[in-house]
Amino acid sequence: MYDEAGLVVATSNETIPARAQSAKLAADIFPTASRAGWVQAKSDAVGVKGFWLGGDWANVMDGAEAASEQLANVDLVFPIMSAQTELNVVNLGSAANLVSISLYGANGVLLVPSTVRTIPANGALKSTVAEIFPSANLANAFSLRVVGNQRLAGTTVASDIPAGPSWIVMNGTNSATTTGQVHFPQVVSGLSWNSTLWVSSLSSIPIPLTLTLTFTPVTGSPITVTRTLTGVRATLREPVQTLFGLSGYQEGWVRVSGTAPLTAFLAYGYGTASAVDQGQSTSRSSMIFSHVANGPGWSTGLALLNPSTVADANVEVYIMRRTGNLVGSASFVLPRGTKIAKHLSEWVPASNANDGFVFVRTTNNVPLFGMQVFFTRDLNVF
Repeated sequence: MYDEAGLVVATSNETIPARAQSAKLAADIFPTASRAGWVQAKSDAVGVKGFWLGGDWANVMDGAEAASEQLANVDLVFPIMSAQTELNVVNLGSAANLVSISLYGANGVLLVPSTVRTIPANGALKSTVAEIFPSANLANAFSLRVVGNQRLAGTTVASDIPAGPSWIVMNGTNSATTTGQVHFPQVVSGLSWNSTLWVSSLSSIPIPLTLTLTFTPVTGSPITVTRTLTGVRATLREPVQTLFGLSGYQEGWVRVSGTAPLTAFLAYGYGTASAVDQGQSTSRSSMIFSHVANGPGWSTGLALLNPSTVADANVEVYIMRRTGNLVGSASFVLPRGTKIAKHLSEWVPASNANDGFVFVRTTNNVPLFGMQVFFTRDLNVF
């Protein structure tokens, strides 16, 4: 654990057995820590997966997978902006990192002049967008871009999007990504649910980005709409309900396809609770979800999507304890072009603890997209 100046606050060593898991509070990992900072985890083992959660656990909570290390001069894109957005950037280099920060509107035009901040080696920048750009009208802000001359990692924490009090946490996307299509396995609208879609152009050349967006409901016919982004750094921000002309309660999945590289996020809101999910570009025949929160007061949901147009998927879901012991499993067929979303306890009733992780695979190698959500049973936080 480092502080914002790059000084070591505390260190901890932990052994995680093969096919096992560890989930602890920061106060348990670093009991002697006396000031705030950021955490770097390293292991010689290949395939370690991790994420973090923060909040007050009663009114606001969210987290993200560990932020990826980015090379020097990489353009990191954050497409969800508000007056309450907090930017966190850490310097992974051995020298001071000169970080350029730029704020853009919907059409990709720079709202105010870019600013440069210096982050010491192993140090961090933690500041709200309003503090970084005090003269900007943040009602017109649609995306943030960060470039450093040293290696770095970055994440944002935004409040009250699309409803509040709430948190949503989002890691930056490398603008060199060549992805032109992403999927969201679970999309809901109506009956206190509100979902907002963000799509940002990643192209470095001034060509229009034509988007084809398709909502496939659980029942009924798919709905397809098109949008065009004309700026190099342009961003689409639109509620799912108005984007697809939905009425009443609707549940389904969304595919976003573009004529140029893009990144997309979906913010889910239920009442005042919110969470955000990044669009997925790589389907997999096996996947791990790093935690199970299914004890008193908590529930965990899992959504799986079979995007194939030709093959049904033979799916197996395994709930494991943190020790690696099996709690239980379920198997089912997920038809081509469909999704399924259930609480873990619906698949494995014995999954009734805040303990463990989830392993999903298809036995016939049909790749899936998947997402997981934790939430309090009073629906105050997601």
